[in-house]
Amino acid sequence: MELATLADVESLLGRPLEDPSETARVPGLLTQAQALIESYTRRPIVEPVPELIRVVAAQMVANAVNVPKDAGMYESQQVSAGPFAVNHKFSAASSSGSVWLTAQLKAMLSGFRSSMVSVPVNSERSL
Repeated sequence: MELATLADVESLLGRPLEDPSETARVPGLLTQAQALIESYTRRPIVEPVPELIRVVAAQMVANAVNVPKDAGMYESQQVSAGPFAVNHKFSAASSSGSVWLTAQLKAMLSGFRSSMVSVPVNSERSL
């Protein structure tokens, strides 16, 4: 099952994916997006895929494809010579080249998120 298509991603990007390296990444990124969405919503996605989930998955992939290759993940970096210290501060919007859920996308998925679970309680004693 596909949550979104290449056409969905291109539509959100506003451009066709002409670079073969970008196009080759899309199927793997969509698989990651599905895993992250299912983890966040605490339920598997079933067919037919709701339109909102399709949009969120495509947006996650579009965000990952749009990250410049030379974009650093650090907000700041500090290097000292003595006594040999290196500090990195990661920005809240940093990405490892993979998909991620922004606060806006989490809000869009909130209606699909399972917050309660029903567990049947049975007695082990026989009366």
